[in-house]
Amino acid sequence: MIPILENYEINEKTKALIPQKHMEYRTLVIETGGKKYYINKTPIELIEHACIQGWSTLSGRRNAILKRTGFSRKVPILLDITRKIIAFPSKSPKSDECTWIFYHHILNILPDTKSGNSTRPSTTVLFKDGYKLHMEESYYIINNQYSRTLKFINMLPEYNEIV
Repeated sequence: MIPILENYEINEKTKALIPQKHMEYRTLVIETGGKKYYINKTPIELIEHACIQGWSTLSGRRNAILKRTGFSRKVPILLDITRKIIAFPSKSPKSDECTWIFYHHILNILPDTKSGNSTRPSTTVLFKDGYKLHMEESYYIINNQYSRTLKFINMLPEYNEIV
């Protein structure tokens, strides 16, 4: 059984924050090593908390990234530069259906082949530990978010200098 926690600290093992519509929990956290947790906070609340732990705010980080990168929406967020933790949203962060993916765990992003009656494109995010996350968003959207995050990382000399 997956434990239900009141709070969660985003860390180097966090791979994804997936929104849930349940009375007892609001987020499914996926970590490396197959660990999963249900959290009684929304993904955006966990992202905001991580920003505060990093001596900033989500709006402050978001505004800085918007101004420095020229991106207009769905920007990646630098949560912790010393631990190289950067996440990107699958949809508008204001959406209750927004999943946050942690860049440094991604091995590949694959378009799903259509099966059955599904006419909507979807995507599988393949993580370095072999875990596969099926997403309803199109390959184009998730791959674009991944590419934008890489562009952002390349703009951060501090990130690339940390060993």
